[in-house]
Amino acid sequence: MKTFLQLLGVALIAVTTNNFVWFALTFWAYLATKSVIATSVVAGVWLVSSIFTANVFGAIIDHQQKKQALLGSSAATLLLFLAGYLFFRAQPESAFATVASVSFWVLVLILTGGVIAGSMYNIAMPTLVAVLVAEDERVRANGLLGTATGISFAITSVASGISLAFGGMPFVLTVALLLTL
Repeated sequence: MKTFLQLLGVALIAVTTNNFVWFALTFWAYLATKSVIATSVVAGVWLVSSIFTANVFGAIIDHQQKKQALLGSSAATLLLFLAGYLFFRAQPESAFATVASVSFWVLVLILTGGVIAGSMYNIAMPTLVAVLVAEDERVRANGLLGTATGISFAITSVASGISLAFGGMPFVLTVALLLTL
C-alpha cells in the first residue's frame, strides 16, 4: 500500500497539472478569440484525440513496464508543454487573436498533445491498484484514487482560471512545466 500511496501522490500531481493546462487552454481559447466556437473545437480536438489514443495507451500500459510507460508519459508531456511555451513566447500576442490564426491552432494542438500524453496516468492507475494493493485493501485504494481524481478537478477548475487571469498563458505554462518536472 505504501508504494501505491506514493504513486497516487505523483499521479495526483500529474493529472492535476494536465487538467490545469486543459482548463486554462479552454478558458484562454475564448479569451483570446472571443469565440465560443473556438472553445468548442478545442474541446472536440481533445475528445477526438482521447478516443484515438485510449487503445494505444491501454496497450502500452498492458504490455510495457508501468513505470517506464508513466515516465515516458511525463517526458512527452514535459516536452510538449515546453514546446508550447516556447512557441507561445515566439509569437506576438496578436497571432492568437482569431480562430483563423494558424498560430492559435498550432498552440492548441501542441498543448492538447501534452495533455493527452499525460492521460496515460488515468489509464494506468486503476490497473496499478490491482498490481500493487493487496485484495483486502483494494476498496480503500479505489476510493483514494476516486478522491484524488475529484480533488484534481476541484483544484484545476478554479486554479487555472485564477492563474490565467493573473499571469496569462505564460504563467500557466511555467507552472505546468515546474509541476511536470
